[in-house]
Amino acid sequence: QASITGTPLGITRFGLADPPTDEALAELEKLRYRCRRDLRLGLREYAWRYSSLERVRKCGKVSHGSDGLVRYVRSADGVAHVAGVTTCSSIWSCPRCSASIRAGRADELAEAVNGWTAQGGRLCFVTLTVPHRSTDDLDDLWNRTQQAFSALTTGRGWRRRRDDLGIAGMVRAVEITYGANGWHPHLHLLLFVESDG
Repeated sequence: QASITGTPLGITRFGLADPPTDEALAELEKLRYRCRRDLRLGLREYAWRYSSLERVRKCGKVSHGSDGLVRYVRSADGVAHVAGVTTCSSIWSCPRCSASIRAGRADELAEAVNGWTAQGGRLCFVTLTVPHRSTDDLDDLWNRTQQAFSALTTGRGWRRRRDDLGIAGMVRAVEITYGANGWHPHLHLLLFVESDG
């Protein structure tokens, strides 16, 4: 084992004598939630100022009821929210609406996955992308990604492969990242496969 001045290198516990308690973990989870919420709200304020989309600039700021009233509401599980304000419902442009939409979709997907597996179905996770370089334009990359996916999932060849593999359906999610190699659009697919496929 490698060492510096005779001390073995390895993983240390940084002074934690015992694992964290359930209470400490619960407090950490609350802190994580508050940090994410505060980040979303800060990004939303930025969107209010700089978005070219009017609906994003009005999101959470303008009442939508005929009476013009805005209310604070607490749900049965204790979560408080504001009612009576306009929302933009933009998953791409609004951090607040995006989080809400993604949470709803996650619940729907969990229900579908649980129902499918309870019936004996299987799931396959696939990620698809196209070759890219740092000089590639995002619009061009996105068009190539869409065209490649369309070519893969249309026509008799696709129907034959789908039937042979027992693919009953799929859920597609888009992810676009940016890094040293530039823009990187890719598709995540969750395939619902028959148990005998």
